[in-house]
Amino acid sequence: MVDPNFDRLLNKTATLYRMNLGSRNTLGEPSKTLTPTITVKVAVQFVREKFSIDKDGITYEVTKKAFINVDDAVAGDYLDVDGIRHLVVGVENESGLGHHLRLFLVEQ
Repeated sequence: MVDPNFDRLLNKTATLYRMNLGSRNTLGEPSKTLTPTITVKVAVQFVREKFSIDKDGITYEVTKKAFINVDDAVAGDYLDVDGIRHLVVGVENESGLGHHLRLFLVEQ
């Protein structure tokens, strides 16, 4: 569902990347490759109050949030905005209707 009023608020362009695991090395560790999945319009804001999210045994301090109008983002993705790479540590379907997603970001 595209909302032209919401779309006007998305003032930047970003690339969403997903980590892909490849073949294993001699130690059994998979190779990791970031692959661009989509280019999206985005609005990025600093959070008013910093908070933490635990993901994979690591505590991340969230400093930014982003809004996108596509539903192809998951925690663990990376979002590049204005030449800065961010790790997506949380994703929330803010409206509950699939209208847009709110991403919680940690600058890398």
